[in-house]
Amino acid sequence: MSSKREAERDFLYLKYFVTMFFILVGGGMMMWSFADGIPYALFMIDSETTSGTVDRIEKDRHGHFYLSYNYVDQNGDRHDKTRLVYRHLSFKAEVGKNIDVTFSPRFPKIAEATPMVPSLRFGFWTMIVGAVLIVVLGAYSIVSILQLIKHRKDDRYY
Repeated sequence: MSSKREAERDFLYLKYFVTMFFILVGGGMMMWSFADGIPYALFMIDSETTSGTVDRIEKDRHGHFYLSYNYVDQNGDRHDKTRLVYRHLSFKAEVGKNIDVTFSPRFPKIAEATPMVPSLRFGFWTMIVGAVLIVVLGAYSIVSILQLIKHRKDDRYY
């Protein structure tokens, strides 16, 4: 038979571990969306558009294709990029043709074909939600730890 005091302590531990689980979920969300979220955030802060040339298009068996292109940044440096384009995106490109490329002036290697930039939005918001989960649940976790410490101190007098 357990006492009310033991049930309270078990609840505090359960609350702490459930919070830690969702912090891990938030971390997973951030890691999963990092590749799309960071470029989109940089493009929202500052971006430039230049012309690039499509080098290669390789289709896979699922209907997606890999788009390889190169572009020249504001410093005159040439960059090459390969990007997976999902079949549900209406993006048309031909080898040897020019495409618009959006890049970050501070980090010129971070670039995306301009018609593909709106598709990064979902990754950005997923990354933001993951970060908010981590911050809010991290604060809640600290509160839970403090409650557990107080509960243990009070146990000395029971």
